[in-house]
Formats: sequence, C-alpha cells, structure tokens
Amino acid sequence: MMSSISSSRRIILLGCGAMAQGAAYALGLSGKNEDLLLVDRDEASCNRLANWVRSRAPSLAVDTLRADVENANDDDALRRAVESAAAVGMTMPWSATRRALSVLSECGTPIASITRPHYPGVPDLDREIAGVRGRVLLPIGLEPGLTEILGIEAASRLARVDELAIWCGGIPERPRPPLNHLVLFGDRLAVAERAAYAVEDNHIAQLNRFDGCQSITIDGVGELEAHHDGMLPWFPLDRAVAGARTVTQKTIRWPGYTESILLLRRFGLLDDRPIEINGTHVSPQRVVEKILAPTIARREGDVDITVLRAEARGTDASGQKSVVRLQCIDRSDATTGLSSMARTTGFTLASALQAIAEPNNLGPVIGILRPHEIFRGDAARKLIRRLCDLGIVISEEAVPWLF
Repeated sequence: MMSSISSSRRIILLGCGAMAQGAAYALGLSGKNEDLLLVDRDEASCNRLANWVRSRAPSLAVDTLRADVENANDDDALRRAVESAAAVGMTMPWSATRRALSVLSECGTPIASITRPHYPGVPDLDREIAGVRGRVLLPIGLEPGLTEILGIEAASRLARVDELAIWCGGIPERPRPPLNHLVLFGDRLAVAERAAYAVEDNHIAQLNRFDGCQSITIDGVGELEAHHDGMLPWFPLDRAVAGARTVTQKTIRWPGYTESILLLRRFGLLDDRPIEINGTHVSPQRVVEKILAPTIARREGDVDITVLRAEARGTDASGQKSVVRLQCIDRSDATTGLSSMARTTGFTLASALQAIAEPNNLGPVIGILRPHEIFRGDAARKLIRRLCDLGIVISEEAVPWLF
C-alpha cells in the first residue's frame, strides 16, 4: 500500500532495478525538499530498494507502490500517483515503457526515460504524446543521453565542426576470456540486431552494428576497441554538427570482443528466433548465453569502468584548428555497491528529473523532447556540474588540432 507523505515535490521512479538504484541514490544526496515514490510490479523489489535508499539517505522520504504498468487493472492507481508528482523517471524495458507512456503522458507530468526507443515507432508516439500535451524526455541515461549532451557541448565550443567522434562503453576493469567482457546488468548479451548510424562525407549512412572496429587508447584504462553503435538517427541532424564531414558514435570494449561477436553472428549463434532440435524449440542466442554464463556473469568484487569521450575537431572562434574533448571515466563504488553503469546512467536520469521538475524549465514544448536539445549551453553545463557534485568526474580540454 502507498502511504501518504507530505512534501513540496514528489519524484516517481517506475522500475526498481540497478539503474533505478543509481537514480534513487542520487536523489537522496541532493538535499532538495523532495520525496520519492518507487513503483514496480514486484513488491519485494520495491521494498528492497526502498530500504537500501533509506539506509543511505535517511533524510529522503521514500514510499512504495506495487503496480504493473503492463496491467490495465493498475492504470488508475498509476495515474493518481503520477498526477500528484513533479516528475516521473522510467527505467524499464521498451515494451513496458511504451505502454506506460500511453497511459501516463495524458497526466501532464514531465516524464524522463533511459530506454532506447523503437525507432520506427517514434513518430506515432510523438503524435500521441503531443496530442494530450504531454512531455517526455527520451532517452536520457548514459547512452543514449549523456553521450549526445557531451557531444553537442563539445561541438558547440567550435565555430565550425569538421568531425565529431563519440566513444562510450561499460567494461570490466579486468577483461575475462573468452569475450573479454561481462554482462554488467541483466543476463543477456547486448547483441540484438539494430541499425548503426554515422555521417560519412557529409551524408548520413546506415551501417551494420559491430562494423568499423578501431583501436582507441584511454589514459588510465588502456588500449581498447570500438565499433559502430549507439547513435540515434536524429542526432546528426542537430544544428551543432550541421556541415560536419564525419560524425561517429562507437561502443567501447576490450580488444577481441568485436571479433568474437562477429564470428558468433556469422554462424547464426546470436539469432534469438527459436529453432527446432529433436522436437524442442530453443533460441541459439539463449544457448550461447547459457554456455557463456559462468564467464560473462558479474561476480562479487568485479569492478566495472564506464568510459565516455566526446571529441569535436574543427575551427575555434579565433580561426585556429582545434580539438575540444570532454571525457568521463567512472568506476564502480565499493562503498555503496553501485556499478559504474548504474552510477552514470542513474545519476544522469536523477539530474534530469530534478531539472524538469522545476516549473517552466521545459518551456511550452510538448511531445518527445530530445535531451541534447533541452540540455545544451548553460543547461548542459549545469547538468555536468550536478554530475560532478555526485562524484562523476568529467574533464574538459581544448588543444591544437595537429593533422
């Protein structure tokens, strides 16, 4: 049951997994006059997260509500809760997020979600949300979210942008064979087929995920590799990168990962569609994941690292060729038990929720709001300062561009 908490501003989190844990912790550290409502279809998950937050942020009033966003019987309870809130954060899979947006956007409360949307369905969703004058910040986590915000911030510091490159990824501190990678949350490999986008020779190109593998060295981490992935299809249309010859966004992994994934895919072992073997239907990908589980599952004591670099190359205001680089390197926190992925994703969501909870911060716009369009200029720098205050270190530098 949901109890009554008196407060000037309530924030709701739908979904009580690892990313919500990071967001809840950041909200608890803010010192603002807020209370938090945790919602999940699993009551035990709600209570577990609520107790964890209370133990680390005793000044934050925390309440829980057991409700299933995919069950129409719970729609009225969810709407009542959302109508009294200042902002709603979602950390659920896309199918649950999509339905929740249909049910809750009509309440008029600003919503922010970390989940990458199903691209073909975005225009219809935008019309649906705008039709009820709803406002949804989507997607706003680490990637997508902070990656685009830092990318546009780097590009905006140049008078002319010739190239923009973004690299982002979560990796184990120590690579573990055979993939040199761990599943940092959930139990599935992030290998689903989806389009990868880039700008090549001033034209938007649709590429294959895992193509374009390159080496990249990150000081303090080591030599890594990165493949095409992650770019939202509307990102290269932003005015800050208009005219850029190349725009890329790649996912970072330890060397050897991409080659292994491409080999598995070539043999059809990453196909999630069931096949019949002696009367039994099985998914090749699930079989591979089951076989690899002992080596890719996260173990107690494992440390994960998040690396995010946005690098814009072009001409600065004085006419000099310049490189502007924004970079974040974060590690899991043994004190709180939060993984780096939960920190960087959850803290970004929490910071965005506190921003959109302020009256008039979003202005008159309705429909789907793209984070890099909302958080740019002073708003982007304020968001970066919030993250730094929470312990996410984001460095900045501008150096001559040497061809």
